[in-house]
Amino acid sequence: MKIDKLLANPKRILIVQTGNIGESVQTVPMLIALRTRFPFTDIAWLCQQETAKTLQSHWTVNRFIIVADDWYKTFTGIMNVRRQLHIFAPEVTLNVQGTYVSGWATWLSGAKRRICKTRNKPVSLPPSDNNGCGNTDIQDNLQLLQIFGVAGCSIGFDLPICEMDKRTATHKLHHIGLNGNYAVINVGAEYEPARWNEERFGLTAKYLLHQWNLPTLIVWNTRAEERLAEAAIRAAEGAAVPAPWFSPGELLAVLRWATVFISSDTPLLHLGAALGTRCIGLYGPTQGTLHAPFGKYNKAVQVRHWEEKTHSRKIKRDLIDAAETELVCGICDDVLNEILKPQTLPLWQKEPQKKAA
Repeated sequence: MKIDKLLANPKRILIVQTGNIGESVQTVPMLIALRTRFPFTDIAWLCQQETAKTLQSHWTVNRFIIVADDWYKTFTGIMNVRRQLHIFAPEVTLNVQGTYVSGWATWLSGAKRRICKTRNKPVSLPPSDNNGCGNTDIQDNLQLLQIFGVAGCSIGFDLPICEMDKRTATHKLHHIGLNGNYAVINVGAEYEPARWNEERFGLTAKYLLHQWNLPTLIVWNTRAEERLAEAAIRAAEGAAVPAPWFSPGELLAVLRWATVFISSDTPLLHLGAALGTRCIGLYGPTQGTLHAPFGKYNKAVQVRHWEEKTHSRKIKRDLIDAAETELVCGICDDVLNEILKPQTLPLWQKEPQKKAA
């Protein structure tokens, strides 16, 4: 494929991805491939504050241009973004998000070449080392680089964690009694139909302690999810503890050190997978085969999913609740059997005691 002169050696490239931290992390493999192709190009990333805090030390990005979630709703917000983009003056923009709002940002940048991700388009990538990850979002992002002549690249994340965050996270974990192996469970979800039952999370934590000697750290995001965390901890009956407050850098360390991470389909799940932690994702409305956590050792648990092509706000909870606690515990056994030794046989594998004659 012939590459035009500007795309062969651009001086400044702007990445537009203002989504949540999960969507942002899935952009990192594309950034690594782009930086490898253009080691001396100035790369900026238009993103939200959460992404900039979590990935501020990543070696692929020269600068972050931070915007609010609703920057496009006010004239002041639009002009502020326009001013920052014109200061950077990109020659090429990569619209990874593929929405109207992100497309507006690329137009405001004034770049000569604007490359946009096309949604709902079949993925067609040359084979590579890690592309069998089951996550088409990462593959879609890499597909954007074909216009630069980049194809067949391996997938990596290389998320940095500073030593200060590691020390602080270690101190906080020791303070709540987690001194060895532990599991992490995230009880929240971005919307209610995608959230697994909190009591089932608690029973899973109880199973992990009795079967694998793994205490569980319960994490959540919002004030409303704190109530769910409390219910899960009650159901765990001493097998789980609530997480203290962690900074973004400390949370990276906590997730990386976890033996296993269990969550509904959330941004935090994909962050854990990017850190190399063994992850188990629970899926209902979204399709697990397409949006599974990256990595061949990670699992997507789905019994039923929403099959309608059009979006509906009346998605029922029974889609994700179809996954019973026993099923999830069995998946935990499959994941942990490779790295730990169980304390006892699972309850459903124990032989019944013979009656005395």
